Amino acid sequence: MGLQKRKAKVSAFLIDQTEVTQAAYAGFVEEAGYRPPHVSEEWAASDWNWAGTRGPEGKESHPVTLVSFYDAQAYCNWRGKRLPTEAEWEEADRGGLVANKYSWGNSTLSLIHISEPTRL
Repeated sequence: MGLQKRKAKVSAFLIDQTEVTQAAYAGFVEEAGYRPPHVSEEWAASDWNWAGTRGPEGKESHPVTLVSFYDAQAYCNWRGKRLPTEAEWEEADRGGLVANKYSWGNSTLSLIHISEPTRL
């Protein structure tokens, strides 16, 4: 079962080498007046939600979280960029290795079972 494979032609494209950091997204929030990342959930209160235009203390170099597709699209527009298409994302993830079944190779990943919630 599963999804059917399909071929997609991907033209040359540019993609950032790293995810958008909290510090970079803070610049967007401040300059564009965009709403900061926030969810009204107890688990997000102290370690995830932003206070004003800044993310959690000490996580400036971490990837930004709690953004929707539309938030990401607005950020890209502000930077004069765009989100990659699904085919571009797959190409970048695979690094050009088209013969592999998965982006990491041909073997399935083993899942780790954690019985108690763990802070990583």
